Amino acid sequence: MNSTKQHGMHSRTLYRVLFATLVFIAIAFTFIFLIPSRNSYNILPSFRKPSIGSKVAVIFDNRADSRLVPVILHFSSILGPDWPILLFTTSTFGTASKTFQRKIKDGFIQLRDLSSAVGFEKHTDVSAFMTTPWLWEQLAPAKHVLFFQLDSILCSNSPFEINDYLQYDIVGAPIQDLAGWGLGFNGGLSLRNLDKTMQIVRNNNWAAEVKDSKERGLDGVPILPTGTNDINAIFPGHGNSPRIQYEDQWFFKKFMELPGAILPPLNVSKTFSVESIPYDTPFGYHKPSYITPEQRKHLDEYCPEYTLATSQTIIDA
Repeated sequence: MNSTKQHGMHSRTLYRVLFATLVFIAIAFTFIFLIPSRNSYNILPSFRKPSIGSKVAVIFDNRADSRLVPVILHFSSILGPDWPILLFTTSTFGTASKTFQRKIKDGFIQLRDLSSAVGFEKHTDVSAFMTTPWLWEQLAPAKHVLFFQLDSILCSNSPFEINDYLQYDIVGAPIQDLAGWGLGFNGGLSLRNLDKTMQIVRNNNWAAEVKDSKERGLDGVPILPTGTNDINAIFPGHGNSPRIQYEDQWFFKKFMELPGAILPPLNVSKTFSVESIPYDTPFGYHKPSYITPEQRKHLDEYCPEYTLATSQTIIDA
C-alpha cells in the first residue's frame, strides 16, 4: 500500500513539474514573440534584415544637406521593402533621425563609404563616377537599379508603380528634343538593368570617347546611335541626338546600340518621370522646379511631396 501511495505521489509530482515547465514555456513564448516592444525590430534581426536581392535603389551624395534624410525616407516608403536603399556618402555622415536609424538597423537603408577624395563639382565628375565598373559592381546581385537624386521625387498618388517598368533596360524622364538638350532619358531619376549596364561599362570607355570627340573638334556635338534599335520608335520625329559628355545620354546611346536591349517608347517613359515633357499623373518627377506656375497648381494637388525635392543637386545630371 505504501509503495502504491509513493508511486502516486511521485506521478503527481512529475505531472506538476511537467505542467509548470509547459506554463513557463508558454509565458516565455508570449513575451518573446507576441507582446509588442518598442525595440521589437531587434528581436529577430536574422529574419528581418534584408540584403540586396534583385532590386536596389541608389543615391550618392557627399554634402551635408538637410533634405537628404527626408527624401530617402520618402523613397523608402513608396518603393517598399523589396527595394533596399544604398546611400553612398562620406564616413562623416550622421543623423539624429530615429526613423532613419531604425531603417538602417532593419537593413532597408544601407550606407556605403564614399571616399572624401570623390567630388561632384561638375557634371563630368558625376559622369565619370557613373561610367566606371566599380560603382555597378557594388550593386550586385541586383538586376534592377533605381538611381535618384535630391531633385527627384516619387508621387504617392500615382496610378503607376516601379514594377510597371521592370521590363525595360533603361528608363528615365525623356529629354525634350530641343536644340542643345540632346536626346535620351535623364539619369537623375532612372531605372537601369544592372547586367546590361555592366556589359556596357566593361566594353566601352566613356572618358576615352569624350576625349576623342574633343580631339576631333566634336566636343559637345550630339552623336546619333548606330545600332539596330530604331530611334524613331523611342522618340518619334526626333531632330536631335545624344550628347555623350553626359552619362545618361551616353548610356542611352549605348543601350540603343546594344543588341536585344529594350527601351520604352515616349508614351511610356513620360509616365515614369516628368522633367520637360509634361504628363498629368507620372510615377515621379525630376527637377520639379522646372515646371511652370500653372503646372505647379496641379502638382500641389497631385504630388505635394514635390516640395521635398530641390534644384540644388550635386550637379545637373
